[in-house]
Amino acid sequence: MKQNYYPVSNLDVFCKMNSDQLLQVKEQYDSLLAVKDKPYVLDDYTVKRVIKCYIEQKELLKPERKQFEKWEKEENLNITQKDKINEAYNIIYEKEKIIDKILLLAKELETGTIDKIMNKSDIELGLEFLMKGFKF
Repeated sequence: MKQNYYPVSNLDVFCKMNSDQLLQVKEQYDSLLAVKDKPYVLDDYTVKRVIKCYIEQKELLKPERKQFEKWEKEENLNITQKDKINEAYNIIYEKEKIIDKILLLAKELETGTIDKIMNKSDIELGLEFLMKGFKF
């Protein structure tokens, strides 16, 4: 698919959007981290949706980078614009790191959702409780 590029006059909009997305990604990670020890509060659908959304969001970082690379090559950038582009690269890098953490954590949570627990027999649950100290 062909990427649409925007004029450098849109730099501020992209930077604001980038910063807002970083905050949202951090909030999502914190929310998942809060249930790390009790994945049974989540269902399969929710965890699969998180994984799907953040795989897609990670893919969107590529065209985002390309847009900033295009702007970076423009000859008439002022110091403020150059600084904003550098800051945007740092934010994209941080978003990618946190998205990777979200995906890793979601994969971990996926194994202990309420759906997974409800599909186990009483014997399986009892053995898990005795062997690992199942946490409720």
